[in-house]
Amino acid sequence: MDSPMVIAAIIGAIAGLFGSIPIGFLSYRLAERKFKTENGLNLQASEVVKALLKSENYEARSLNHIKLLLTGLTDEQIRHLLIEASAVRIEDKDGKEMWAHLDRDITKKQMEWA
Repeated sequence: MDSPMVIAAIIGAIAGLFGSIPIGFLSYRLAERKFKTENGLNLQASEVVKALLKSENYEARSLNHIKLLLTGLTDEQIRHLLIEASAVRIEDKDGKEMWAHLDRDITKKQMEWA
């Protein structure tokens, strides 16, 4: 049991364990930073969308207006943020895509626009 091969195997296992722990921790921290960076932008954009939808000055916002304020995002990304912010898609009388917060009574307004 005291053979040099057994001792070498034990030392190798211990060295491997102590070598993998810092690398695993470093990998975790880098992934966490990347996640926060990517989702931080989404959270900020989501807050902008919520503020736009809850503004007392407007009952609904056009997709084009929202797109002007959230440059760098595709239409689909903006629609995804709108849905996450509890918005519903409606159309005005010209067929323009509009979005309003679910809390607003848009059914009556939508009928007036149509």
